[in-house]
Amino acid sequence: MSGWEFPLENKDIQGSGPFISEGDDVDFAPGTTLPAHFTHWRFPVPESYTVSPPEHSNTLRLSPSKLNLTGLDGNYAGPEGQTFVGRRQQDTLFTFSVDLDFRPTSLEEEAGVSVFLTQNHHLDLGVVMLPVPDDSNGNNSIVVPPRSVGTNGGAGEELAPHLRFRGESYVPVPDDIVVPLPEAWRDRALRLEIRASNMTHYSFSAGPADAMSEMQTVLDVSNEAVSWGFTGVILGVYCTTNGQGGEGTPAYISKWSYIPQGQFMD
Repeated sequence: MSGWEFPLENKDIQGSGPFISEGDDVDFAPGTTLPAHFTHWRFPVPESYTVSPPEHSNTLRLSPSKLNLTGLDGNYAGPEGQTFVGRRQQDTLFTFSVDLDFRPTSLEEEAGVSVFLTQNHHLDLGVVMLPVPDDSNGNNSIVVPPRSVGTNGGAGEELAPHLRFRGESYVPVPDDIVVPLPEAWRDRALRLEIRASNMTHYSFSAGPADAMSEMQTVLDVSNEAVSWGFTGVILGVYCTTNGQGGEGTPAYISKWSYIPQGQFMD
């Protein structure tokens, strides 16, 4: 078979943003803006996203929305917005991670990472403030049986930060996983990671940002829950009060990384 030769590669062209085959290494430096390829699901509230705020430089400050990623009913969100920003999953295999500095003080305040398709199809791992379960032992491991934790937050009930995984989809998803954050991890920035190591599953992990050897896998979950529709998956970060009143506690995101690791093609 014969034909014209491909022209020589030339990436010296005008325009903003990375080439599609590149990954992310974003430090949110002072004076910068969100990268051009970052995207939102709903029209963003500009005040909810502050790059390198004075009190915490080289981070992205997320001011929480009242609505979480599911919104009002999995379809609608109203005019108040959802605090969520991400980038497209452009590779079959990848590792996406961020450092999260989040010190919640009130019931159901939450911030974390998400594999997001639509409001009724997403998989989330976050830090959330919840009542302390009676059997909490404060150990340094998150690999413990899932606990069913109430969220009524009665007066005087002790609250503590927890790691929580939960999913939303039209197909079955794993039960919620809720575990108290190990005491040694509290008041420290955490690394949250989503990795696709094969064609069918995501792996969610967490650990102290300054001690990568302590990273622990929370679960591996099938990507079937986010494998249809017309939007394509967005990998991103969110911050919400989960319907609670008040301004809520902001979250600070840093060391945003997306590493392409391979593409499967039919």
